[in-house]
Amino acid sequence: MENSTDSAFIDLVIAGMLLAFVLATAIILFVLLYQRKVNAQRQKLQLVQIEHQKAMIHATLQAVEEERRQFASNLHDEIGAQLSIAKIILSSDGSIQDENSGTITSTMEILNETIESVQNISHNLFPPVLAKLGLEKAIESYLRKIPDSTIEIKFQSNLHSKRFDRNTELHAFRIFQESLSNALKHSKGSKIAIQLQPHGNQFS
Repeated sequence: MENSTDSAFIDLVIAGMLLAFVLATAIILFVLLYQRKVNAQRQKLQLVQIEHQKAMIHATLQAVEEERRQFASNLHDEIGAQLSIAKIILSSDGSIQDENSGTITSTMEILNETIESVQNISHNLFPPVLAKLGLEKAIESYLRKIPDSTIEIKFQSNLHSKRFDRNTELHAFRIFQESLSNALKHSKGSKIAIQLQPHGNQFS
């Protein structure tokens, strides 16, 4: 009888231990699943925030570039046109030229330099060659306008006139301008190498 009671007690203890193990395992699984769900939600929220930040940056860049484009257009079309008209007036009035030929010549030179400066500023703000012919040609055109210096600049491209979307080309051109400017100002080297390599719908 006593052996039977002891056996029942042992079975009860074993059952309790098994139940406790099952409960502990269930609690651990619940905690792990809960943490996994929380982590998944946190990652999802981070992705949403990153996408939102990207959208905000993209919108800001779009607004800045649109302002650049508008300003460049106004500078070229309005200021440039007015300077050209002033130049035509001065060059066409023979009586003024006879009386003040030296002053007129100096003024014409200043107007020519000013018109060229306006065109250069306008093209740098929003280069028309970029919109018409693409990144490759825009870089080539930009490099041709750089004054001769002790630094040798080499440009190599494998794009073969391939075009990308407007924003990609514009942002890449801005990066090129800034990088080249920094290299010319701060580099102590004798050569600058610029390469464009296609990678699917992007480039490096």
